[in-house]
Amino acid sequence: MTNVITFPNAASSADVICTPLSITFPRIYRAALRDQVHYTLSPDRSAYPDLVEMKQVRSIASGDRYSVVVRRHQSFDMAHAYLIGLKDGNQSERYDTICQTDQGYFTLLERATKPSWPSPMIFYVADFPENTPLFERGCWERSISADGRWYEAGMLDADLKE
Repeated sequence: MTNVITFPNAASSADVICTPLSITFPRIYRAALRDQVHYTLSPDRSAYPDLVEMKQVRSIASGDRYSVVVRRHQSFDMAHAYLIGLKDGNQSERYDTICQTDQGYFTLLERATKPSWPSPMIFYVADFPENTPLFERGCWERSISADGRWYEAGMLDADLKE
């Protein structure tokens, strides 16, 4: 069974709001360990016994090599199926638990950075309910590069646009 961390009064990032769906994404934390770095939605320090530093971040730290995808799911079952699919397909370097806020269910995963991206990125993705004619691609997406530049293109697109 997948763990669910519930944040009843979760701190949200004022930087990342999906306006069409009225969703505010949770904050991201960078857990620096003695010999590696992880990104997470949980500020819980106890999950990292070798923790050197835990801090809230806006973008990937310069020098970190992986990109991060934060995805908002419509239900726990959808979030759980998403993580199982990633695990079965070996499509993620690392993924976090499912986090629940008053805005929905969120997952965070670390993935390889594509050479065509300007740097390691943080991608925020929100799928919308079926039969909602909001977007052509079936989801809302926004990303930020290590230098703090925002992009409004799909994460699978090689050419990101501001």
